[in-house]
Amino acid sequence: MEMGIKGRVAVVTGSGRGIGAATVASLGREGCKIVVSDIDAHAAQETRDQLLRQGVEAIAVGCDVTSEDQVSHMVEEAVRAFGSLDILVNNAGFVRDGYLTRMSTEAWDSVVDTILKGAFLCSRAALPQMMAQKWGRIINISSRSLFGNPGQANYAAGKAGIIGFGRKPEPREKNMVNMMLVTAADHGLTPSALSARLTYLGAPESIQGAVAAGLLGAGSKFLGTIQNVTEMLMQEAAALHDDDADDVFYEHAKAMLRRFKEEKRVITGIGHPIHVDGDPRVPTLRQISEENGYFGKHWRLALAIPLVFKKEYGKVLPLNGAGGLGAVMADMNLDPMLGRGLILIGRSAGLVAHVMEERDSPTGQQVWDLVLTQDPRNVAPEKKQ
Repeated sequence: MEMGIKGRVAVVTGSGRGIGAATVASLGREGCKIVVSDIDAHAAQETRDQLLRQGVEAIAVGCDVTSEDQVSHMVEEAVRAFGSLDILVNNAGFVRDGYLTRMSTEAWDSVVDTILKGAFLCSRAALPQMMAQKWGRIINISSRSLFGNPGQANYAAGKAGIIGFGRKPEPREKNMVNMMLVTAADHGLTPSALSARLTYLGAPESIQGAVAAGLLGAGSKFLGTIQNVTEMLMQEAAALHDDDADDVFYEHAKAMLRRFKEEKRVITGIGHPIHVDGDPRVPTLRQISEENGYFGKHWRLALAIPLVFKKEYGKVLPLNGAGGLGAVMADMNLDPMLGRGLILIGRSAGLVAHVMEERDSPTGQQVWDLVLTQDPRNVAPEKKQ
C-alpha cells in the first residue's frame, strides 16, 4: 500500500546504519527524496551511495544532533538540495551500557542528549520550514527498552522521554480532559465566583484582576481538593488491582477509614453542602470514564468509601465532583498537580462568564449591601422605590 509521500523530502537522523538505514531505504522506495544524516559522515555517504544506486535522490550530511550549529546546517542543506523539508525522523541514538552505580555522568549525558536533546534540536529547526509549507511530519523513534533493561538506565530514560516529547493525545484522552474542563467551569455562587464578582465591582476595568481573584482561592477547601483526592487515591489503592472483587475494595476502604480516623486525617472527595443525596455530576463522570476505558481501581475505591461510611458509621456522605475527578486523574495516571492545573484552566473560563454576567446583571453590589446591613452601626441611605 502506497503511503502517499512520493516526492516528499525526508531527513532521517542516525541513518548511516541499522534502523535508520532501513528507514531511508523504505522511504526511498516510497518515492521520497532522502537526506541521510549521521554523526559518522562516512557511514552516511555509504548509505547515500546505496540509495543512489537504487535510483533514489539522496544527499548525505554529517551531523551531531546535539550540536545546534550542525543541526541548523543539516536543515539548510536539505532545503538547499531539494527545496523543502517535509518529514523528519528523529532516530539518532546509541547505547553505552553499564550498571547505574558504575555509570559515569558523561555516559548518561551522551546517550540521553543524543536521543532527547537531539530530537528537540532537530524538531525545533525543522518546524519553521514545515509551518511555512503548511505541511510536515515528525516521527520519533522509541524502543521497547523504555520499559527498562539491566545496565541501560540512560538508554531507557531517553527512549521513554521521547514518548512524552512527541506523543499525540489519544481521542479518549481528549474526551477525558474535555470532561474535566467542563466540570471545572464554575457553577453557582461559589467562593471563587464571589471573589471575582466583588473584585469586578471594585475594578470593572480589570477583567483579568477579577478572574485572578477568583483563582487565588483555589486551595485545600475549593478547587485544589482534586489534587488532594488524587494523591490520596493513588496512595491508598497502590496495593489493589482493577479486577479485584467488590468485597476487597470494601474491606480496604473500611480499613482505610479506620486508620484515617485514628490518625485524625480528613477524607477528601465525599459529601456536598447542597447535593446531600448525591452529586449529580458523579454518574456522568463515571459513565464517561467507563466509555473511555478509565474506570479502574481508583474509581472503585472512591465509590467504596461512601458505602463504608453509610454501612459502618450510618453517615450519608456520597462521592462528590472532586472525588470523581480525583478518581479520573488517578486512573489516567496523571500527575496530581496537573489535576489542579486543569481545574484552574476550566475555572478560568467559568469566571470569565461570571464577570460578563456581573456586568449585565450585577449581584456583587447586592452581596456587598447584604454585608453592610449585618452591622447595626451602618446606616444605609434609603433606596428609591
